[in-house]
Amino acid sequence: MTEDRPSRRVTLASGLEADIRPLLRRDLSGVLTLERALVEHGEGMVRGPEELPLSEEGWARELSSWLSPGNSEHGLYVVARLRGGGAVPVLGSGEIRRLGPRRVRHVGMLALGVHPAHRRLGLGAALMTTLLEWADARLHRVELAVQSSNRAARALYHRFGFVEEGRRADFVRRDDGTYEADIIMARLRASAGSEA
Repeated sequence: MTEDRPSRRVTLASGLEADIRPLLRRDLSGVLTLERALVEHGEGMVRGPEELPLSEEGWARELSSWLSPGNSEHGLYVVARLRGGGAVPVLGSGEIRRLGPRRVRHVGMLALGVHPAHRRLGLGAALMTTLLEWADARLHRVELAVQSSNRAARALYHRFGFVEEGRRADFVRRDDGTYEADIIMARLRASAGSEA
């Protein structure tokens, strides 16, 4: 794996193989399908279906900064593609966006999503490993936000050395009108544990 263009092949607990690599233009349709599945499933998402781009072109506009050459110092967006294609070609994706102002350029914001049909197979851990290897070479601090009900994601983040730093009460308003807390977690490079 090169530092600027990380790539890895993983075998999931289901026996399926996936390649994790930076986003390419040919991934846009698969990423849009993944985002739609995540929004439909609802868990952990703050976007609603009406907030997704309706077309691959709209998605390309939204993700255009990730497709620009030389973006590696601003962040990393990776996809996990099923080897050999399939009904769900993009199984998961993740990103780290480096903050822009000079005094906080050592901080990155992380987001991660795994297709609901392919969770608990090791894909989230493989995506985290790829993203954090990139981050450890460039950043001192990585932050994320996770909904309080998303216990599986919180457990994954804890395994990778993230600690809870705060809660935003009633931050997410669900479709049924109830509210949920959002948890802010962070990981410092010096305190990062190793993944078992």
